Amino acid sequence: MVINPYSATARAILAAEVGTGASSEQVADGAAHAWDTLLRHLERIVGDAGVRMILGRSARLVSATFPCLAKAAIDRAESPGRELRTVLAGQAPDTAIEAFVALTATFQSIVARLIGDHLLTHLLSELWPEVLSPGSAERSS
Repeated sequence: MVINPYSATARAILAAEVGTGASSEQVADGAAHAWDTLLRHLERIVGDAGVRMILGRSARLVSATFPCLAKAAIDRAESPGRELRTVLAGQAPDTAIEAFVALTATFQSIVARLIGDHLLTHLLSELWPEVLSPGSAERSS
């Protein structure tokens, strides 16, 4: 199994949103808030269509491991965060966390290939300064 270098960052973002020991509902709420925040912020760089295309690609890449993501049209939903919330709320807490981490880390990896790791880290640190500061995120190879 290949470990995505952005997994720790994704996990830290979710922990900042919900803490530890959260229920499926709390994980789903935190994931939805994190995604809505992240997508809105990145739209200014790659546009709404670009963000949704990257989100769709990310969901397809992790759907073999997390089939719940294959069933949802997260990238085509009016509110991707709300759609993700619906999907994750129906999972066990650990599964919801791991699905969020896989989706978010994959998304970050694709975005980093497009705009560069430094800019991605900077943008994420604007959203979650308590989790990230420039230079603290994992570096992609």
